[in-house]
Amino acid sequence: MFIRLQRFMGKIVRLIPGYLILSCFWTPDLPAQDLFLPKNALGVVVGAPQTVAIVYDRLIRNDISLQVHAGTVVMFSSAGIRLNWISSRHKFFPYLFLGSVLILSEAEDAGDPYGTTGYLWLGTGLRYASRHLILFTEFCSFFGGNENKGIGADWIFPFDPALAGGVQIRF
Repeated sequence: MFIRLQRFMGKIVRLIPGYLILSCFWTPDLPAQDLFLPKNALGVVVGAPQTVAIVYDRLIRNDISLQVHAGTVVMFSSAGIRLNWISSRHKFFPYLFLGSVLILSEAEDAGDPYGTTGYLWLGTGLRYASRHLILFTEFCSFFGGNENKGIGADWIFPFDPALAGGVQIRF
Protein backbone atom coordinates (compact mmCIF):
# COMPACT_ATOMS: atom_id res chain seq x y z
CA MET A 1 0.00 0.00 0.00
CA PHE A 2 2.79 2.42 0.91
CA ILE A 3 4.57 1.70 -2.42
CA ARG A 4 1.39 2.50 -4.43
CA LEU A 5 0.90 5.78 -2.56
CA GLN A 6 4.54 6.71 -3.14
CA ARG A 7 4.25 6.02 -6.92
CA PHE A 8 0.98 7.93 -7.10
CA MET A 9 2.49 10.98 -5.35
CA GLY A 10 5.51 10.79 -7.70
CA LYS A 11 3.20 10.94 -10.74
CA ILE A 12 1.27 13.88 -9.27
CA VAL A 13 4.50 15.77 -8.56
CA ARG A 14 5.58 15.26 -12.21
CA LEU A 15 2.20 16.36 -13.58
CA ILE A 16 1.98 19.65 -11.65
CA PRO A 17 4.79 21.50 -13.52
CA GLY A 18 3.38 20.33 -16.86
CA TYR A 19 -0.07 21.53 -15.92
CA LEU A 20 1.27 24.91 -14.82
CA ILE A 21 3.20 25.37 -18.06
CA LEU A 22 0.21 24.41 -20.22
CA SER A 23 -2.18 26.60 -18.21
CA CYS A 24 -0.08 29.65 -19.18
CA PHE A 25 -1.07 29.02 -22.81
CA TRP A 26 -4.74 28.27 -22.06
CA THR A 27 -5.40 31.39 -20.01
CA PRO A 28 -7.25 33.93 -22.17
CA ASP A 29 -5.77 37.40 -22.23
CA LEU A 30 -8.03 40.09 -20.86
CA PRO A 31 -8.15 43.27 -22.92
CA ALA A 32 -6.21 46.07 -21.23
CA GLN A 33 -9.34 48.20 -20.83
CA ASP A 34 -11.11 45.42 -18.89
CA LEU A 35 -8.36 45.32 -16.29
CA PHE A 36 -9.28 48.85 -15.25
CA LEU A 37 -13.09 48.82 -15.33
CA PRO A 38 -14.72 51.55 -13.24
CA LYS A 39 -15.60 50.25 -9.77
CA ASN A 40 -18.60 52.52 -9.13
CA ALA A 41 -22.00 52.70 -10.81
CA LEU A 42 -24.94 55.02 -10.21
CA GLY A 43 -28.37 54.71 -11.76
CA VAL A 44 -32.12 54.33 -11.57
CA VAL A 45 -34.16 51.20 -10.90
CA VAL A 46 -37.93 50.72 -11.19
CA GLY A 47 -39.86 47.80 -9.69
CA ALA A 48 -40.28 45.94 -6.43
CA PRO A 49 -39.02 46.43 -3.80
CA GLN A 50 -37.08 49.49 -4.96
CA THR A 51 -40.16 51.37 -6.26
CA VAL A 52 -38.54 54.21 -8.27
CA ALA A 53 -35.09 54.43 -6.74
CA ILE A 54 -31.57 55.74 -7.02
CA VAL A 55 -29.12 52.83 -6.89
CA TYR A 56 -25.39 52.88 -6.16
CA ASP A 57 -23.18 49.86 -6.87
CA ARG A 58 -19.55 49.40 -5.76
CA LEU A 59 -17.40 46.53 -7.08
CA ILE A 60 -15.57 45.26 -3.99
CA ARG A 61 -14.00 42.18 -5.63
CA ASN A 62 -13.95 40.85 -9.19
CA ASP A 63 -17.16 38.87 -8.69
CA ILE A 64 -18.86 40.65 -5.77
CA SER A 65 -20.45 44.07 -5.61
CA LEU A 66 -22.20 45.91 -2.81
CA GLN A 67 -25.37 47.74 -3.81
CA VAL A 68 -27.56 50.23 -1.92
CA HIS A 69 -30.77 51.92 -2.99
CA ALA A 70 -33.32 54.42 -1.73
CA GLY A 71 -36.62 55.04 -3.45
CA THR A 72 -40.24 56.04 -3.18
CA VAL A 73 -43.45 56.13 -5.16
CA VAL A 74 -46.60 57.77 -3.74
CA MET A 75 -47.44 55.50 -0.76
CA PHE A 76 -44.44 53.15 -0.61
CA SER A 77 -40.79 53.88 0.16
CA SER A 78 -37.84 51.52 0.42
CA ALA A 79 -34.17 51.41 1.31
CA GLY A 80 -31.99 48.36 0.90
CA ILE A 81 -28.52 46.91 0.84
CA ARG A 82 -27.35 43.71 -0.83
CA LEU A 83 -24.41 41.72 -2.16
CA ASN A 84 -24.41 40.79 -5.86
CA TRP A 85 -22.48 37.77 -7.15
CA ILE A 86 -21.64 38.89 -10.67
CA SER A 87 -19.12 38.31 -13.41
CA SER A 88 -17.17 41.48 -14.12
CA ARG A 89 -15.43 39.79 -17.08
CA HIS A 90 -18.49 39.11 -19.24
CA LYS A 91 -20.79 41.56 -20.99
CA PHE A 92 -24.03 39.54 -20.80
CA PHE A 93 -24.53 37.24 -17.81
CA PRO A 94 -26.86 36.13 -15.01
CA TYR A 95 -26.19 37.08 -11.39
CA LEU A 96 -27.43 36.30 -7.87
CA PHE A 97 -28.02 38.62 -4.94
CA LEU A 98 -28.81 38.51 -1.23
CA GLY A 99 -29.62 41.42 1.04
CA SER A 100 -32.07 43.21 3.26
CA VAL A 101 -34.71 45.82 2.45
CA LEU A 102 -36.85 48.12 4.62
CA ILE A 103 -40.27 49.02 3.22
CA LEU A 104 -42.47 51.83 4.52
CA SER A 105 -46.15 51.73 3.59
CA GLU A 106 -48.35 54.77 4.02
CA ALA A 107 -51.26 53.21 2.15
CA GLU A 108 -53.62 52.65 5.07
CA ASP A 109 -56.33 54.65 3.28
CA ALA A 110 -56.26 52.03 0.51
CA GLY A 111 -56.64 49.18 3.03
CA ASP A 112 -52.96 48.28 3.19
CA PRO A 113 -50.95 48.18 6.43
CA TYR A 114 -49.16 51.28 7.74
CA GLY A 115 -45.59 51.16 8.98
CA THR A 116 -42.06 50.01 8.26
CA THR A 117 -40.70 46.48 8.32
CA GLY A 118 -37.61 44.69 7.07
CA TYR A 119 -37.35 41.72 4.73
CA LEU A 120 -34.69 39.27 3.67
CA TRP A 121 -34.29 39.95 -0.04
CA LEU A 122 -32.89 37.42 -2.50
CA GLY A 123 -33.10 36.82 -6.20
CA THR A 124 -31.48 36.50 -9.59
CA GLY A 125 -31.10 38.75 -12.55
CA LEU A 126 -29.77 39.17 -16.03
CA ARG A 127 -27.28 41.94 -16.74
CA TYR A 128 -25.61 43.53 -19.75
CA ALA A 129 -22.51 45.54 -18.89
CA SER A 130 -20.24 47.57 -21.13
CA ARG A 131 -17.35 49.73 -19.98
CA HIS A 132 -19.64 52.63 -18.97
CA LEU A 133 -23.22 51.29 -19.01
CA ILE A 134 -25.09 48.53 -17.13
CA LEU A 135 -28.63 47.40 -18.06
CA PHE A 136 -30.35 44.83 -15.84
CA THR A 137 -33.58 43.06 -15.05
CA GLU A 138 -34.21 40.86 -12.01
CA PHE A 139 -36.63 38.61 -10.19
CA CYS A 140 -36.68 38.49 -6.40
CA SER A 141 -38.52 37.26 -3.32
CA PHE A 142 -38.98 38.69 0.17
CA PHE A 143 -38.99 36.70 3.39
CA GLY A 144 -39.83 37.68 6.95
CA GLY A 145 -41.20 41.06 7.89
CA ASN A 146 -44.21 42.01 9.96
CA GLU A 147 -47.53 41.13 8.25
CA ASN A 148 -49.15 44.25 9.75
CA LYS A 149 -46.57 46.67 8.31
CA GLY A 150 -44.69 47.27 5.07
CA ILE A 151 -46.22 45.49 2.11
CA GLY A 152 -48.30 43.26 4.37
CA ALA A 153 -49.37 39.66 3.96
CA ASP A 154 -51.71 40.33 1.03
CA TRP A 155 -48.96 41.87 -1.10
CA ILE A 156 -46.28 39.20 -0.72
CA PHE A 157 -47.82 36.39 -2.71
CA PRO A 158 -49.47 38.28 -5.59
CA PHE A 159 -46.12 39.96 -6.34
CA ASP A 160 -43.80 37.06 -5.57
CA PRO A 161 -41.50 36.87 -7.45
CA ALA A 162 -41.20 40.63 -7.77
CA LEU A 163 -39.73 42.25 -10.88
CA ALA A 164 -37.39 45.19 -11.31
CA GLY A 165 -35.18 46.68 -13.97
CA GLY A 166 -32.83 49.56 -14.39
CA VAL A 167 -29.85 51.30 -15.89
CA GLN A 168 -26.56 52.37 -14.31
CA ILE A 169 -23.63 54.49 -15.45
CA ARG A 170 -20.15 53.31 -14.40
CA PHE A 171 -17.60 55.83 -13.21
